[in-house]
Amino acid sequence: MGKNIYRIRNWSQYNKSLVERGSINIWFSEEAINKWRAEKPENLKGRPPIYSDDAILTALIIKSVYRLPLRSLEGFLNSVVLLMGIFLPIPCYSQVSRRAKTLGKELEIYGSKKVTDLVFDSTGLKVYGEGEWKVRQHGIGKRRTWRKLHLGICPASHSIVLESLTDNSTGDCEVYPDMMKKAPKTVKTTYCDGAYDTQGCYEANEKHGS
Repeated sequence: MGKNIYRIRNWSQYNKSLVERGSINIWFSEEAINKWRAEKPENLKGRPPIYSDDAILTALIIKSVYRLPLRSLEGFLNSVVLLMGIFLPIPCYSQVSRRAKTLGKELEIYGSKKVTDLVFDSTGLKVYGEGEWKVRQHGIGKRRTWRKLHLGICPASHSIVLESLTDNSTGDCEVYPDMMKKAPKTVKTTYCDGAYDTQGCYEANEKHGS
């Protein structure tokens, strides 16, 4: 079968969608702001740390997502807090580098463990766009769009091992067989609710050996 060819008729909308691909939305929740500064540990000699592990980890995640060098990362974070109008100290690039080594040791502990159990569930994601702005401004708007995020989580480390994003009408049991094909061979037990109680899910476990 040949590749389907779709003809673009609404060029203004198509151009707008291409422009929106480069838009950036970053915000810090109140919880993240409150945990940005490190708590002073008891019986600690010397200067206490200024930034919490959560703050350094946030910087490292932004660095990884936008592929920024450390110096550019410091400037990027300074610009973000300036645009948001919040007063947060930003760690310098050398401090992020030093603290990353300490965080790396903790991440290696979780990464070295073999995943033997997986917990499966799904949650809804609301898609925000032009329709939400119309609702706020005029009280009317088009029907809101939802997506469904399916997750397979390791109960020991609480890390996400498997994920799949589908439309809202896709059932959990429909996605489960494809997710199990990507599951590590070390997985022996899976935990699911009644939505996964189908013959296809049991066959997927049998093929995987779990």
